[in-house]
Formats: sequence, structure tokens, C-alpha cells
Amino acid sequence: IHDSLRKNDEQNNASKVFVGFALSLSVAVICYSLVFLYFGQILPGGMVVFTGVLFLISALILKATGSLVIASNTLVGSFYLAILILSILDGGVSTVCSPWFGAVAICAILVAGGLFGLLWTGLSVVTVVILFILQMNEFSFPVMELSVLEREIITCITYAGLVIIIAAFGRVFSLMI
Repeated sequence: IHDSLRKNDEQNNASKVFVGFALSLSVAVICYSLVFLYFGQILPGGMVVFTGVLFLISALILKATGSLVIASNTLVGSFYLAILILSILDGGVSTVCSPWFGAVAICAILVAGGLFGLLWTGLSVVTVVILFILQMNEFSFPVMELSVLEREIITCITYAGLVIIIAAFGRVFSLMI
């Protein structure tokens, strides 16, 4: 944690929560990527690994700059980008990943807060609507080639992960009160 943040108890606590959150997310995301890689989905798996690395970088940005604003928006932006790319790679709004835009909004409100939280939430809503409009106008999103069992496994892990992440957000919120 940057020295300037250690001087203020509130900022010091927020920084510790942020770093713990960023590190936890990076580990979870990298583990999630292994499922895609195991099923031969190199591009989505690599994208998810890249996101995990960006989460780690957001913690390093906090250490280097002392700016929770820059670090938190890096984390939320990385999260948003990952969900957007996974949605585009696997069916648009119909993918199992699209409900995660809700988690992006929760993350943005809790981690970035205030105006930035509202902006990321708005962007997430607009993105879902655009993906829906494209799909309704017969835009053909690619769909990952998976067996029925592989798709069900990814669906199960994706939704279980969503529940875990929402619970983690709740825990972060309880620490911030």
C-alpha cells in the first residue's frame, strides 16, 4: 500500500480491502480460465488469464500511485472488458457470461464508488441493450464449439462463480460500513 494512504485510517482500510479484493479476483479468474483452456478454448481462456493479470496490475497501480480512483477503475474496466469479450466470443447477450454485467455494476459501485460506479453501471446496461439489439437484428455472434457436457460444466461454474463473487462483494461492502 502506498505510503500516502497509510496516513489516513479510512484510506488505509479501503486500500487493504481493495488489494485483498483484487488479489482474490485474480486468483479466481485465473482458475476459471483453466476450464476454458482445458476444453480447448484458447482465445476465451487466454482472455480470462489476461484479465486476472490486469487485476493484479490494478493492485500494483495502487501501490505505485496511491490513487484508489485509478486502481479501482482499472480493476472495473478490466472486469467489464472480460465480460464484453466473452459475450462477443460466445453468443452475445445469450451467453452464460452476460449476467456478469450485473456483477460489473456491483463491483463498480463498491470499488470505484460514486460517479464512477454509476458510469460503469450505465455502460454495462447500455452494453447489454446493444448486444440484445444486435442479436435481434440477426447479427451472428460466434459460439464456442463445445459438447453439451462441456457447455453445461462451463454454465455451472460460471453461475456458481457469479454467486461467489456477489457474496464476496457483499463481504467487501460489510467491511466498508
